[in-house]
Amino acid sequence: MSKFFRFSKLNCQKTAAPKAQHWYNRISLNYFVLNIAFVAIIIALFVSYIGLVNDTSADGFALDQLQDQLAAVSSQNKQLDLHVQSLQSMDNIKQVSENFTLEPVTDAEYLSGKPSVALSE
Repeated sequence: MSKFFRFSKLNCQKTAAPKAQHWYNRISLNYFVLNIAFVAIIIALFVSYIGLVNDTSADGFALDQLQDQLAAVSSQNKQLDLHVQSLQSMDNIKQVSENFTLEPVTDAEYLSGKPSVALSE
């Protein structure tokens, strides 16, 4: 090989146009971007799921507390109803009337069912 051919070969290599990116290199870059986007979406969904589970468990805890309060108030309401019934019983009324030295009613006068007011016709 002569000097001329060798120099021309080197000059050709230096002046050659840069190689264009192949389509598969661009696609692999797009896959990388898509993978990053999918990972970001998955992380966002996971964080929102954790938030929803936290809210639901907090609501369940509050509901349990309210049910406990309802049971306590219902029990207290039943006890108060029993106390009211015991106070309204005839035995209790007789005891209270004896304590106040009240006299029993012997002659009761009842009103007739006729109205005492004049009605216009």
